[in-house]
Amino acid sequence: MIKNRCSKCLKKKLFTEKCKCDNNYCLDCLPYFNHNCNYDWMRNNKDKLIKSNPKIEAIKVDSI
Repeated sequence: MIKNRCSKCLKKKLFTEKCKCDNNYCLDCLPYFNHNCNYDWMRNNKDKLIKSNPKIEAIKVDSI
């Protein structure tokens, strides 16, 4: 595939970027809702939140 060709509109563009679904898109088609991206963004964001916010548990105090 030619590097500077959009995977959705198939036009040759000067600037194309690679999406997380491993396809090249022009700046008009790049947002995930424009090209029906099959990358699971919701799962990626949930995993990122879980990693950045570990569960904190308090140490229990023995009763007197």
